[in-house]
Amino acid sequence: MNTAESIYEDVKQLSEPMLQELVHFIGFLKFKNEHSLKTNEMDIEYQLAKQRTLQRMRQGYHLGGKMPTRESLYDR
Repeated sequence: MNTAESIYEDVKQLSEPMLQELVHFIGFLKFKNEHSLKTNEMDIEYQLAKQRTLQRMRQGYHLGGKMPTRESLYDR
């Protein structure tokens, strides 16, 4: 007997109020699973966005003009 058959046999013996509670619990499990999948997708998207941003930061930004020499930055 597989798991589904075992569950079916147990469910057949439940009263109507218990069956309603079981339906609510199954709905909760479905919601929890979908939420978990969405969270994982969001985590992956977040990590990719973070990697792209860090790569752009490593490259730096050119704001125009000439880069000053090191000597010109210090008063001597």
